[in-house]
Amino acid sequence: MRFFRLLFLALVLFFGTAYGQKRAISKPVREEVIYKNIDFVDKEAVFSKGGETGFRELLASNTDLDKIDKYERFSEEKKKEIQELISEKKPVPPVLLSTRLTFVVEPNGTLSNVLAKGENQSFNKEMERAALSINVKWIPAEIKGKKVRFLYNMSIKMRIE
Repeated sequence: MRFFRLLFLALVLFFGTAYGQKRAISKPVREEVIYKNIDFVDKEAVFSKGGETGFRELLASNTDLDKIDKYERFSEEKKKEIQELISEKKPVPPVLLSTRLTFVVEPNGTLSNVLAKGENQSFNKEMERAALSINVKWIPAEIKGKKVRFLYNMSIKMRIE
């Protein structure tokens, strides 16, 4: 009899605790919309110091070429040939690097979600770093006078000799 009382008491305490807790209600997370198409915005995001050309110039001036392995995608044989040309002080053929830089222009004019995609990983990383190092703000995109987030894409090609 004593066993059943203890069992009953244990069950009441266990289920009372397990079902006595409030259920956590998850609220839907509202993410701000990122506009990708200029057809949806009244004013497109613009770089405040010379537009896209000004941004490209600052990007080029902030790029540290020493951090880029321009021969990253070459075979070992091709790398050896180039090293021989360098050691013999002969002209080395230029390398064309390209990447697609994508970022979000925030309503306050700063950049976020900076991402570069291309074949050369060191070039991609350097373009991301150079873009984030630019302290000049953008003029954000607008819809009906309200500043909104805007996804900006640009292709970057750099010829390194």
